[in-house]
Amino acid sequence: HIKNIDELPNKLMTIFDDLMFRLEWEKHINLVLREFITTNYNRETIYNGLPLNTEFIVFYDFTDKEILGIYNYWDVDDMLDHLKDKDDLMKFAKEAKTIEDEFKKLSPLLEEQVNTKMAKVNLRGKWSIDFMYDGSRFVLIDMAHAECSHYYDKVVKKIKFKHLV
Repeated sequence: HIKNIDELPNKLMTIFDDLMFRLEWEKHINLVLREFITTNYNRETIYNGLPLNTEFIVFYDFTDKEILGIYNYWDVDDMLDHLKDKDDLMKFAKEAKTIEDEFKKLSPLLEEQVNTKMAKVNLRGKWSIDFMYDGSRFVLIDMAHAECSHYYDKVVKKIKFKHLV
């Protein structure tokens, strides 16, 4: 997140240094720059400035027009496994209950909107769709093929279990 245009050259150099390192291991890199979405609430930030906003990962099957699962982007168990920086961990601990409470409260509303709106979208296959709550509405912030998403293993387990029952 670049708040001051004077920061742009240094931020871009950091991004390009990282890209060059990754290109040594991968053939292609996708870089997405997008508008910063403000919220009407303030939360701690981790990972050098990423706000701990309430975010949802919705797995949706556009072929069958059904939700496969809705997951908290900031899942506590997952974050405890992955957060290594002590300051980030403390900031996350401070916000985790608020995020979890809001996630539980808002998930049914998001589910209703996804069921209504995604059925009209002309896509095929299973997708991961990320939403952020800005304090008054849900904002679609990212989409990817489902198998490219971090929580896809949970969806696969759920689908396999469903077929066993």
